[in-house]
Amino acid sequence: MLDDKEEGKSIPSFGYNFKIPTSKVHCLTTIVFICIIILILNYRSHSAQDLLILAFRSRYREFQSYAGCSHHTCFNVRSCVYEYPDEVPNQLRIYVYPEMLFVDEKRNYITYRGNRQFRELLIALNTSKYAVQDPSKACLFVASMDFVGSASQNSSYLLDMALSFPWMNTGQNHLLFGSLYDLSFGRNLFDIRNYPGLVGAGGMNSSYFRNTYDISIPIVSNFDPLPHNRNGCLYYLAIPQSHFGQHLNRYADKFNQNVDWSCNNNSYPRTIISKITSSPLHTYLALQTDNYSYKEIVASDQVVLSSSVFCLIDPSQPPMTLLFDTMKAGCIPVFISSDIVLPFSERVDWTKCSLLIPHGQLENVMDVIFSYSSDEVDFLQQMVEHVYNKYMSSLTAIVTATLDIINSRVFPGASPSYYDWNDPHSPSNSANLDIGFLPLGKGICNQFTILLTTSHHPMYTVPIVNFLSASRYVREVFVVYTGESAHFSSTFTIGQMKLPVKIVSPFYNTLEQTTTPLPETHSGAFLYVGEDIILPSNISDVDFAYEVWCQHPNRVVTLSPSTKTLKSTAAIFHKVYAVRVLELLPTSLNGLVSGEKPSCIETMLPDLVTHISGRPVLPVSASWPSNTTQASVEVSAHRKRCIQLLADYHLFPSENEHKSKPSFVIRRF
Repeated sequence: MLDDKEEGKSIPSFGYNFKIPTSKVHCLTTIVFICIIILILNYRSHSAQDLLILAFRSRYREFQSYAGCSHHTCFNVRSCVYEYPDEVPNQLRIYVYPEMLFVDEKRNYITYRGNRQFRELLIALNTSKYAVQDPSKACLFVASMDFVGSASQNSSYLLDMALSFPWMNTGQNHLLFGSLYDLSFGRNLFDIRNYPGLVGAGGMNSSYFRNTYDISIPIVSNFDPLPHNRNGCLYYLAIPQSHFGQHLNRYADKFNQNVDWSCNNNSYPRTIISKITSSPLHTYLALQTDNYSYKEIVASDQVVLSSSVFCLIDPSQPPMTLLFDTMKAGCIPVFISSDIVLPFSERVDWTKCSLLIPHGQLENVMDVIFSYSSDEVDFLQQMVEHVYNKYMSSLTAIVTATLDIINSRVFPGASPSYYDWNDPHSPSNSANLDIGFLPLGKGICNQFTILLTTSHHPMYTVPIVNFLSASRYVREVFVVYTGESAHFSSTFTIGQMKLPVKIVSPFYNTLEQTTTPLPETHSGAFLYVGEDIILPSNISDVDFAYEVWCQHPNRVVTLSPSTKTLKSTAAIFHKVYAVRVLELLPTSLNGLVSGEKPSCIETMLPDLVTHISGRPVLPVSASWPSNTTQASVEVSAHRKRCIQLLADYHLFPSENEHKSKPSFVIRRF
């Protein structure tokens, strides 16, 4: 917190002239008086807690706008990628400024007096794995300023203070923390659009939130919930904000008429509770849906939140700490759509631990939550507990998550994956499959190379290659042959193919324990063709799938049969993902190399690429001949074993989860 101290007055100058009397009594008195003055001066020098003095000039001018800042436009990455021998590579290095005593050109001074919570935040920053003590090695600087309670200061005045720290480098790579945006950086106090650095605050609105630059953090409180018992909840839905009170009365009949309890097997209470008044007592209206009874009760928020399964939250309305309190109590948040940016939404998948209801569909909230089965509710509760414990339970957890997000922007290849962030069962030492380099230049959509994996006799691959050679986008073919190498020694077989062919050994040599690199290619994409490939009836389906990929080069595009009885292993993806898999093969993925042929690396390559991309596949509809049959039992059994192996390493969903169909399929007009 910034506190005005003797505003408008200059720091007094303690220059005194003393005339020493000749008498001994007067001399003794004078000595005592001098000692008192020295003590006063000594106390005065320590009254500012030995803070460093930082002079700044208040300009009261128009500042440059940084409203359009993003990580790629306003963050200087070069200072972060430089490696020091005594520092951990591929890791952010932060320096936290010590507490300062700010003095302007008129010698007005403002003493920093951070509250207990902000001091704990600074301690968490200084003790994090990213902290360094030498500012010359740092690439991110954290300002030790807490703007809460600075309403008496001019916005320009505060901004000048924030820009006066050493090593500012025009304000780049600086981070300001604020527990609550409206109190810390509100438009009348400190407009972040004029600040070139990053801002981490809670309750930020998407209208001024700078995506991939600022970070939304939780708004913490001292809420102390009761021990949460999932099987002993008193209420199925709690509405802890009083402005929803009229809503419950208005739609009470609709709630009673439309509630269908068959889906959740009557395992949860049938009571809905809504706050009517907030003061002086918390009065709630409890609605018993099975017997149409109403009653008013007086209860604390502590009891209500801790005793409810779902909690309806409007993030744009007070109390702003309600999300934190709800998560801490173990209640599943049901958000009313708003412009508030949820904490750590850049990495945390809130769809796994909460529900979202459009404001115009508020009357249907009961239909939505009552449609969830007991197993689905249990999963949501587990995810609520996981997200709170890992990212919100302490200031150390909040600081760690904030710095991890910034670190993942700078070093995407050395950062936790989507599953590390959102899977509570993901081991801490799981393989890091995030890709660290995206396609560059204008040559992304420049044809594809067929990547064909097979252990069959090469004569069986000739019709496949010749069919795909009719595509107007194909360039060449790489055959990853896992059978007897002598089979492909015949130039006669290769000569029958209508495309340039390169023979590639299996991705991993188990005898020499080495990885076989892929040949160089000018193509931007691979068309993966697996052992159990089913060719579409028309090559135009392949061309259309490639055109879809050109619009989404960071996704995996699959050819989806029009009938549910067939499954194709044809997939198009950027070649850089395949290179990344081979890079991780000797270390993180060595457990996937088995003695059988083909290994799971060749069989599951598109699925590994999907995991690396962190995005779901884009299925494209294709037509197949009516007499097409599925792959052999042997090939299908091998694929099932590989799915289970990848699931054991948390690189792939289990077989039951894998059976789910995509929610949409892209079709041609």
